[in-house]
Amino acid sequence: MEENKNDILRHSATYGAIIGFALIIYSVLLYIADLSLSRALGYVSYVIIIAGIFLSIKRFRENEPSDAIKYGKALGVGVLTCVFMGFIGAVFTYVHFKFIDPDLINKILEMTQDKLLDRGLSEDMIEMQSEFMMKFMSSGMMAVSAFINYIFMGTVFSLILAAILKKEPNPVESQ
Repeated sequence: MEENKNDILRHSATYGAIIGFALIIYSVLLYIADLSLSRALGYVSYVIIIAGIFLSIKRFRENEPSDAIKYGKALGVGVLTCVFMGFIGAVFTYVHFKFIDPDLINKILEMTQDKLLDRGLSEDMIEMQSEFMMKFMSSGMMAVSAFINYIFMGTVFSLILAAILKKEPNPVESQ
């Protein structure tokens, strides 16, 4: 049993690192192309996460003795993979906002202010909203937020993917 827990941990760490670094590479490419704030291209990161979790659960299932995995174990592999992915993503987020592009927070704030203006909010309301947002927009808070978001999104995706990829062991083979 202890060996199995280590296998899950090692497997999830490996795939979490692969997904995390894939997201970093994608983010750097967007940054170089000056498309970091593109909402449509941001959805591609979801595809990377879903594909990574899918592969993680599928590969873990293939390495099981009977090529089977129960829903709970598949979910555990997916969520644990997301924890490692989230940690790597949070570290990168901190480095990005703190050292690579500290002005990115101001760009996000300006973009948000423009959207609020388009919605017809008054200048006073936008100013109040901006002051409130700035309290939570430090590089450290952005990293914590990224970590929580990666785990939350990953858990939702893992719930679905575990249901798709679960495979009960054949009772005839297990005897």
